[in-house]
Amino acid sequence: KKHTLTHSAVRVFSCELCQKKNHTIVRMIGHLKGHLNPKHRCHICANCFGRPELLEAHLQTHAAQPLHQCQVCAKSFVSADRLHGHMRTHTGEKRFTCELCD
Repeated sequence: KKHTLTHSAVRVFSCELCQKKNHTIVRMIGHLKGHLNPKHRCHICANCFGRPELLEAHLQTHAAQPLHQCQVCAKSFVSADRLHGHMRTHTGEKRFTCELCD
């Protein structure tokens, strides 16, 4: 769905503080709340989150020990799903197809 927006005249909202882009004003407002409320900022990488539960989920990515390693480039991931997604960069497999691009 996000990719199809690149083929339309849908407006993209860009954060003036970090250049993050969102396709909806609601998501951008949530993102901006992360900048305004330091309680929702990651103390490890400084990523900002609009809600505490998003920060909590993000922090788990730092806490988890990478258990899944790519056999091609040795990059490590905390979940098999993330490794599977990464493997697409090596195989060229696309998760979705776009009728306009393909």
